[in-house]
Amino acid sequence: MMNVITRLKTRGGFVKASLMMLSVGICMFTHNPAQAVATKVTLLMTDGKQQNGFIQDSNAKQLLFAVNAQGKGDAINRTSVKSIRFREEAKLMARGRQAFRQSAYEAAAKIFGKVATDYAGIAALKDNFASEASFYQMECLRRLGKYEELAPILASKAGKTIASTQDKLFGEQLKLMKMWAAYSAGKWDMVKAGMKFYQVPQVGDAKMLPAPVFKKMAKPTMIQLSFLRGKMYEQEKKLGLALEDYYRAFTITYGNQPTLAKQAMLAALAIQAADPKLKDLQTNIWQLQGLAYYFKNGVGGGDIPAEYEQYAVLPDMPVRKPVEVKKEEQEKKESEDAAKTSKAVADKKAADEKKALDGKGEKKVEEKKAEEKK
Repeated sequence: MMNVITRLKTRGGFVKASLMMLSVGICMFTHNPAQAVATKVTLLMTDGKQQNGFIQDSNAKQLLFAVNAQGKGDAINRTSVKSIRFREEAKLMARGRQAFRQSAYEAAAKIFGKVATDYAGIAALKDNFASEASFYQMECLRRLGKYEELAPILASKAGKTIASTQDKLFGEQLKLMKMWAAYSAGKWDMVKAGMKFYQVPQVGDAKMLPAPVFKKMAKPTMIQLSFLRGKMYEQEKKLGLALEDYYRAFTITYGNQPTLAKQAMLAALAIQAADPKLKDLQTNIWQLQGLAYYFKNGVGGGDIPAEYEQYAVLPDMPVRKPVEVKKEEQEKKESEDAAKTSKAVADKKAADEKKALDGKGEKKVEEKKAEEKK
């Protein structure tokens, strides 16, 4: 940067215009270097040289680089940088990654959130850990059921660059994050629009189905979509379809994502308990009792909302009595079975004898032919 300014001072009439252009380039940076946490890096330049220092900010075209963390940064065109090594990534991300593996999502979300905010200056760079931290912060919050906290993260500097800077594997879940955020905000049109991407179009014979079939996908994706579609159907008063999706969600996810399983089961309980036909059909009561009992003694850990407590018992299913067979009918059946067995034995014996006779006859014919040849 200092070399550029020195050169501008020697260009007479072009100095003022050039300085204005330089000012525009610098204004492209959105972070205040005095407030941002500088990221320790090693730059490998396209000319083969290496530079150790700190990135204070970045954008699509440039990065703000300084030799010292608090020093004045120089703007470097990204085209002149071949690769960047983030020298403290492992250390900064270690605690969050460990907490995530241990399912300590509250702690992990806080750690990842701080990393994403503090180091947002590198968010525009390929494979940067600030955007990765932002993704995992959202994944922690999703697994905690805190869907309303996703939208602000998606709109943050690090959140907005996840799709453009991270591995493509992040992209699928990122689409779902946007659907979760839309669901929490009651934006059902966005949920419905996003759902179409994952469903087989209802054309031809498929129009006969009550609901679209999901395309082939990984189970973690299916689980989330089932719950979201259940909520969508419930909002549309299609309670039968909503129940199907809720049951699909918690049966597939149970033991894998307990919070989501719990939410799906509670949603199903609410629909079934409010069914006006509940008292008219004994099978409906048994189904509700089974689900409530499963919830309390499974994901609920012994607890269940008070309004469903009365149903949390094993269904008193009737036991079918064995059909009594009269003595005369039993004896007749046994006699018929014995006759069939005797006939089968006799038929087999006759077949074996015939086979043996046929074998002897063939042997005599062969012996006669042999004598004639002599």
